[in-house]
Amino acid sequence: MTEAEYEAFLEWAIPDYAQDNVRSGTWPEAEALQRSEEQYRELLPQGLHTPGHYLFTVRDPKLDSSVGLLWFSLELARPGKPAFLYQFKIEEAFRRQGYGLAALRALEEKVRALGAGAILLHVFGHNAPARTLYEKAGYATIDLVMAKGLAPAEDA
Repeated sequence: MTEAEYEAFLEWAIPDYAQDNVRSGTWPEAEALQRSEEQYRELLPQGLHTPGHYLFTVRDPKLDSSVGLLWFSLELARPGKPAFLYQFKIEEAFRRQGYGLAALRALEEKVRALGAGAILLHVFGHNAPARTLYEKAGYATIDLVMAKGLAPAEDA
């Protein structure tokens, strides 16, 4: 990923992550953008050059075009030496054309070469297309949080 691509990534990724957290009920709307910005600053304090973090533009060489992006880190001190996939996006115009599975296969090769023994990721429950793609690529659910909203109690 180039510096210009990194800056473009942050422009949509920070508000997108904020809205995903609002939609999932994790963060209140009024705090979401600030919290998202803080998390990105904490995770990527040196931006594109943060040690242990890898940011890639997914390209189609035939089209000589960017079709998406991928960001992961290595967590080699954890059991199983996993990589953690923070962000993965295939642009809307290129979805359902095999780019997602191809990028995930390339990710597996890269993290294996870097010494990782597994890949972990988080996907919001409302993102059914992403969950379907990950399951198709062989990812399994290892933890699941569920919620049910309740109407306020009526005064007796």
